[in-house]
Amino acid sequence: MTQDDASQNTSNLSNSAGDAFITFFNKFSNLDISPLPPSTKARKEFFDNTIVPYMMFKEVPVKMFQNVEYVFYYRSLIKTIKSLLMIDSINQSLVLQYEDKKEVRNSECRIFREQYYSNWWKREESDLLLGQHLLLLVLYSDATTLDHMGKSSGHPMFLLLGNIPNHQRNKPESKALIGYLLILKAMDSKTKNSDKFRTTQREVFQKCLSTFFKPIVEGPELHFVVRGDIITFIPVYL
Repeated sequence: MTQDDASQNTSNLSNSAGDAFITFFNKFSNLDISPLPPSTKARKEFFDNTIVPYMMFKEVPVKMFQNVEYVFYYRSLIKTIKSLLMIDSINQSLVLQYEDKKEVRNSECRIFREQYYSNWWKREESDLLLGQHLLLLVLYSDATTLDHMGKSSGHPMFLLLGNIPNHQRNKPESKALIGYLLILKAMDSKTKNSDKFRTTQREVFQKCLSTFFKPIVEGPELHFVVRGDIITFIPVYL
């Protein structure tokens, strides 16, 4: 059991049981300084008063449909990118410019193994000002349906950075949960198969995305620390 495991195990216990666990751990851990709080009550008060902004989800009412209010839960785009760049393996491997590394098989076939090898990247990069770099934001949604958001449900939506190599991008830590795409529920089959319902679904989807990407629309230049330097990025997304 790690120290973090020991601390976590006290969160769902009564104060007396948690205090007994803390006493037991401190007695047999052979540590000069205990990583645990002095009591379970003190630990709970600490977490109740702790706010970690980049981990908090925002809530925006999107649509009232058939007496159900659908709320979009999402994380700040800027803070989500920062949380990814805080991971050393991502920060160190982030590619800042186009790389001409095309694999040619024959005169009619070329292979682009990375996003930043492509002609598209080269073309987009040529329109940037001196000192600006592309930041490719890749979004995908999991097919899993979650129903713990009040009366509404949604598909988890994740963010990846296209500036990192494929082998890094495929690792679990390179994927950040950034929101839940709302799923509208119709009360009957007639409503579900109607053009109005399908139009409403599209409107809700577009409202979710426009809410999430608002920081990019309002200010397209982003600044992040990469390998110790402040880099200016122009975001694009797929």
